Amino acid sequence: MSRRACLLLVDLQQDFLARPGLSPPAPVLVEQLAKLLAAWRGLGLPVVHSHTLIQPDGGGRMPHWQRADYWACVVGTPGALPPPALAPIFGETVLDKPFFSAFGNTRLEPLLRELGSEILVVAGIYTHACIRATVLDAYQNHFQVWVAADGIAADDALHADLTLRYLEQRACRFLPGGEILHRLDDRTAVPVNSALPSAHADPSGIWPASSRAMNSLNMHHSTPPATGSAQPTILITSVGSGVGMAVVRALRRSRPGTRIVGVGCEARAAGVYACDAAYLIPPVLQETAYNERLLEIVRQERPAVIIPGHDAELPLLATLKDRLTREWGVFMPIGSREAVSACCDKYRSAQVFAGLAFARSAASLIEARQLTQEVGFPLVVKPRFGYASRGVTVVFDDTALAQAFAVATEPWVAQEYLADHAWGKTRAELGVDDVYRDGFVRQDCDYSVQVLLGRDHRLLGVFASRNRLRHGFPVAMETLDHPALFQTVAAMAERLGQLGLIGPCNFQAIQVAPETFVVYECNARFTGMSDSRAAMGWNECEAVLRHFLDNRGVEEYLDFRPGLCAFRHWSETLCSSADVARLQQQGAWCASS
Repeated sequence: MSRRACLLLVDLQQDFLARPGLSPPAPVLVEQLAKLLAAWRGLGLPVVHSHTLIQPDGGGRMPHWQRADYWACVVGTPGALPPPALAPIFGETVLDKPFFSAFGNTRLEPLLRELGSEILVVAGIYTHACIRATVLDAYQNHFQVWVAADGIAADDALHADLTLRYLEQRACRFLPGGEILHRLDDRTAVPVNSALPSAHADPSGIWPASSRAMNSLNMHHSTPPATGSAQPTILITSVGSGVGMAVVRALRRSRPGTRIVGVGCEARAAGVYACDAAYLIPPVLQETAYNERLLEIVRQERPAVIIPGHDAELPLLATLKDRLTREWGVFMPIGSREAVSACCDKYRSAQVFAGLAFARSAASLIEARQLTQEVGFPLVVKPRFGYASRGVTVVFDDTALAQAFAVATEPWVAQEYLADHAWGKTRAELGVDDVYRDGFVRQDCDYSVQVLLGRDHRLLGVFASRNRLRHGFPVAMETLDHPALFQTVAAMAERLGQLGLIGPCNFQAIQVAPETFVVYECNARFTGMSDSRAAMGWNECEAVLRHFLDNRGVEEYLDFRPGLCAFRHWSETLCSSADVARLQQQGAWCASS
């Protein structure tokens, strides 16, 4: 589409949501916005969070707050954080603002220009204050402004009503969130029932890439398959994700002649143009439309393998797995629905791994309070089916715990907070300043263990690393050989195997004592570090194909040595804007030969 849209969320922080007289009430507002935010992310459009942040010494307090001795949204306190359902995820920008308007932060306007955003969708609080100021500044900066009418709230009904009439006559349009999504979906998405161009068709049926995607992927084709072996088509879902891109890179190393087809819901994603062909597909939240489109692509491309690229797709693909195998002979390296559920559902994980070194969890406020009697505060509160550190917050008392569950708009889980042994403090000694850094939950490092389970549900190989994190995202890793960590994870992998898991699975753990590790999450998929592991000699992607498709040995592909380091950095994928436009318009793309 020629015009791009950005969602701007203003002051959706616990202290502001807790003000008396808020209309609509905080739980209703958060529920509406959580739906809008989830669907927005599904469209692959950018999100910016604008927050008021006050320093502990009072720095940043507006003059009228100082006169009234009013304190709110102090850095390092739970009140400065958004509710878990509206928390930023990796890749989303968070900007602080000094006064009412989000444009008070001078980085916002150039950021929107850089994103190519012409439509600014504004939501948050309060209607008569920060929303009004932000809308007027956006209008002055020549943005087309839409306000999510069911995504704003105020604690002053009279002034809010006057503001609505004033702004709508001058600076913006007020539209329900569903209407906004419909308008944007019409602009960006390919109708599900539209004709599917063939990736092999004549140029009149599908455009040839004006120039093959040139990129800076460091693809070493070090271990090609046996000469003369058939090269199956491999389809990767959510190819624009970190996982999808890593799988593409890993496969290019070992299978340079393989045809790789990517699917995703966003044409402006690097992974799309690293493939040989790509198709647009509706977001997985649109389950029926997603299923129909995927089956259509499978009929067109006839892939031998489908590799999931995102956690959100795993339950749906586990359900489709038997049908795809029966009707089209497609193999997917994921296990039974029960095994996938045991990984995707964090509360279910705790039940499956009961008696093993897995963080204790609770799925309700009553259970969470019982958990505090056993382990004390702090507790981690996060979405029960979350991913990528989405919505993670830490609570230190019963009031904050109750509030977290009160505003939840999806199933949530409370989990014992694991105190990193390297910090030199027990859980009971931790304070807010230990757990938060610059408004984000502190995550310095964790331990990642990747396992691969074979057709008999037993371990084929194990890879372990100590990862350095930035806002929950691994930016560096060092391989290690630690028997205690291996034993901890092996016991959990065995239980998942008993439930029917095959293929890759990743475990994340914290070292809580010199020889003690506790796992807090597992994911039944490859990861964004799969290519880094392949570069170190542990190519799990190639091993899956050789084991399940070729019925060959995989030992040489699952070998690594301790003491190797990998550092993640941005790289670029170049393609023509004409390629992007054609993919958006026709829903399919094919690299030129």
